[in-house]
Amino acid sequence: MVAATSQPQVNAAVGREARALGAVFNRSDCPSDCDFFFPALCEGEGLTAGVTGDGKSHRRVAQAAARIRQILAEI
Repeated sequence: MVAATSQPQVNAAVGREARALGAVFNRSDCPSDCDFFFPALCEGEGLTAGVTGDGKSHRRVAQAAARIRQILAEI
């Protein structure tokens, strides 16, 4: 489940509900309360690679994904 409202208390409540149901949870406003992060997908020449981070630096994930896409375009 994903909570991405502008209200932190609503996002937290969704997280409690998700976990009570046994679902994994991502909260857009609080990386430390996430069970997963969305990967950057890199596709090319019949290959697919996913890059994900720990929620601390989306920029680094984007940079790594861009480099992997370049490599996939070259092979």
